[in-house]
Amino acid sequence: MRWVWTSLVCLLAAVSVPAGETAPAAGESGPERVVQGLLEAFNRHDVDAMLTFLAPDVRWVQVDNVAAGTSFETVGHDEMRKGMTGYFKAIPSARSTLRFMSAGERTVFAIEEASWERDGERRSQCSVASYEIVDGRVATVWYGPAQPCE
Repeated sequence: MRWVWTSLVCLLAAVSVPAGETAPAAGESGPERVVQGLLEAFNRHDVDAMLTFLAPDVRWVQVDNVAAGTSFETVGHDEMRKGMTGYFKAIPSARSTLRFMSAGERTVFAIEEASWERDGERRSQCSVASYEIVDGRVATVWYGPAQPCE
């Protein structure tokens, strides 16, 4: 289970958004702004703010090795709140940075680098993520396998 939340951190990246902002109303701004708000809330470890950017029935899908049964899915605010609260408590140094982001009308693709400290050493990993935006909220996230950053 620990790898699940370690992988989850890679999905979220830091992008500048004013502290305390909430999700934009549908049509107020593009998909990049929605993802940026979510990611900034993640880096503040503000679960309540994160949930304002997520659809109530959000699907968070980790795609590792489906054949080996190492994929998982988190659905809805309750599961996200529980998972992220536990994750931030277990890994208070968790942060992410954006390496690349490209947005279409309803989809944002990103390469993100997650970092954290373990035993006094800074560690990191990268992953590809795809966010589906519906009515100004993240409806689905697909997250690929983590790998070393280069």
